Parts: sequence; C-alpha cells; structure tokens
Amino acid sequence: MRAKKYLWSILCVYFCYLTHGIQAIILSQNNVNFAKQWGFNMTDPQSAAYAAGLAAVSTAVAWTGFGKFVSVWIGGEISDHVGRKKLMIGGAALYILCFLGFLFTKSALVASVCGFVSGVATSGFWDASGYPAVQEAYPAAPGSALIGIKFFVSVSGMIYPFMVVHNANSGNWKLNVIIPLVMSVVCLVLAIIAPFAYDDQKKASEGKKDKSDNAVQAAMLVKPNKFIVFLVMFYAFLCMAIMYGAQQYTKAFGLSVCGLSEIQAAGMTSIYTIGSICAVLFWAFYDGKIKMEPAKGCPY
Repeated sequence: MRAKKYLWSILCVYFCYLTHGIQAIILSQNNVNFAKQWGFNMTDPQSAAYAAGLAAVSTAVAWTGFGKFVSVWIGGEISDHVGRKKLMIGGAALYILCFLGFLFTKSALVASVCGFVSGVATSGFWDASGYPAVQEAYPAAPGSALIGIKFFVSVSGMIYPFMVVHNANSGNWKLNVIIPLVMSVVCLVLAIIAPFAYDDQKKASEGKKDKSDNAVQAAMLVKPNKFIVFLVMFYAFLCMAIMYGAQQYTKAFGLSVCGLSEIQAAGMTSIYTIGSICAVLFWAFYDGKIKMEPAKGCPY
C-alpha cells in the first residue's frame, strides 16, 4: 500500500535518472558539434584546433565531475534537513539551466560552468534526495527500488548514442540537447506534484520528541572509524571514476583507436550500457531471491 501511495515519487526519481543518463554522456557524445558551436575549427582531425576543441569538451566534462565532488559531501545532510521534494525540484531546475546553456552558449567557459552546475544538481540535489526517496517509498524491497535507478540510467545510456548519430546525420544535432531539456521540464513538474514519504513523515513528526522510528538516522548514530570511512569512500570514488571514464570516452576510443564508423563507435557505448542493464537485472532478481529464500538457521 505504501508503494502505491508514493508511486508518483518513485516515477519522478526514475524519470529524473532517465534524464541523468543523457546528461552524463551528452558532452562526449556530441563533442565535435559542441566544439564547433564554441568557435573551434573542427574540419581537420589532425589539426591543433581540432585537438583544442576536444580538450575544451573534456574540460567541461571534468567540471561536471568537480561539481559532483564538491556537492556530494553535504547533499545528504541538507536533504535530511529540508526534505526530498525541495532537492528534487532544485535539481530539475538546475538541469533546465544546464541544458539551456549547452543549447545556446558559444563559449567553452560558460559550457564548463553549465557542466559544473549539472554535477552539483546530480550529486548535491538528486543523489541526496532521489536515492533515499525510492527506498522510503518502497520499504518492502528498498534494495530493488534502488537498483531501479541504475536501470533507468542505463536505458538512456543505451539509446541516446544512436539518437545522437541519427540526429547529427539528419542535420538536427541540437535535438540531442532539446530532448533532455524537455525531459528536465517534465522532471520539474513531477517533482512538484509528487508526494514524498520522508517529507510527509517529517511534517507529521514536527513537534514530537520521539523520532526513534527513523531507522536510518538511528543507525547513523554509531559512526565507523576514520579508516573505514576513508577506505569505503576511496573504493567508491575509484569505482565511479572507472565507470564515468568508460561512459565518456568509449565512443572516442572506437573512433580514434579502433577506426570504427560513427554509428559503430556509438554502439560501443550502448554495448557497455547493456552490460550495466544485465547486471542490474541480475542483482534485482538476486535481491528478491534472498528475501524469499532466507539462509538455513536464519530466525527471520
């Protein structure tokens, strides 16, 4: 019954991460066209100007990662303080600004600022509110609900590269920016109308002293030692760096090293994403199987 009540919040988060799957690779998948828009001469792949254009795109990608890095530390605390809805709305609004910037700017500097804003919107706003929101909306299987986020990121990462090639060949490459821009507006509308479980509980518990029913906050009262914190965070950042690098540069690797065509190189990114989807489906099934078949001797 709880999942039905908060179905809109689950749909909101999943659609936001469907949009994020495009944002994560939009610069690398459209690198040549973005470089042209920013004023670089991209006619000769062997020229210094061409290399400078690609470097400008990579710089914007790096600023996206930096935005994630500086915001991920405080997003969770802010989300617990102000609620999930406000951060979901704020993230969608920043995504709209980001895609508007990518669509119209002719400056690599402004594009890097937009990249930074999108990184903050992702980690500081959506990650901090969306991840806990789906778990709180579907407590019967919070692990599976969380895995669903990765599924929708992977779906857009699989489809978008082919869309990029098709629109570019049709002479409408800016559709590759307009589509996620429209999706961001839909995210904003969904975030405004959707109820969020944490926000409702927070409102209901205002003025009450007993908040011991919040299991997540209770668990966080026992903090791990600094070495464990460092080890876990280092491992997480290492894994994310590998994943993010694969997303950004698989297509470029296919074009420059493997000598593939544009559509074949785009297919490499999609193949990588198909692997992600297979892993998501496997772990979602395995998570459900563990719940249905508890280990022998388990009292639960």
